[in-house]
Amino acid sequence: MNGGKRGVAKRKTKPGRQPLQSLLDATAERISQAGNDNSTFVNGKIERAGDRVPSVRRFRDAAIDRMYHAKRITAAQHYAADWYRGIYEQAGITHRVTANYGGAGAGEASYGMPTTERQARCRQKLRHARKLLGAQMVGLLDNLILHDLAPVFRNGRQRERYGDMIGRALQPLADWLAAPLHE
Repeated sequence: MNGGKRGVAKRKTKPGRQPLQSLLDATAERISQAGNDNSTFVNGKIERAGDRVPSVRRFRDAAIDRMYHAKRITAAQHYAADWYRGIYEQAGITHRVTANYGGAGAGEASYGMPTTERQARCRQKLRHARKLLGAQMVGLLDNLILHDLAPVFRNGRQRERYGDMIGRALQPLADWLAAPLHE
């Protein structure tokens, strides 16, 4: 039927253990362009069985960081923006999506209320920071700092004016953070 040959199944062999990859870092040019404080080493992710990655360098390249490296905002203003981003994340305002395999009623709903004392304190600090930034600038700064949404500019003059406006808006928060007694 099949030409007198018997079908012999080929035996599949398992691949040998992969050697540990040496640390591959970013190029010197990429590190210099990103700045010294914008990179961190983290444990690498394993894509498939057998792969090993000792660590990975991750770069944070947000629009506010680029404005600071281009000297459009001062170090104090950049610190204020970074503090604002951090306090927003610690406040736990963003919605978290979690799986609920226990059926209806298995989890507890917080209805937007802070779940810890730390979140409540961070939310108080965030409300105070938003008052300092001013109601007309909060939306613009939230888009830039929290969501990394910056407008596209046609020329350098627009970029400079935008940087000046962001710097003026962040200055009251930078002054408050530099004050000796603040919570």
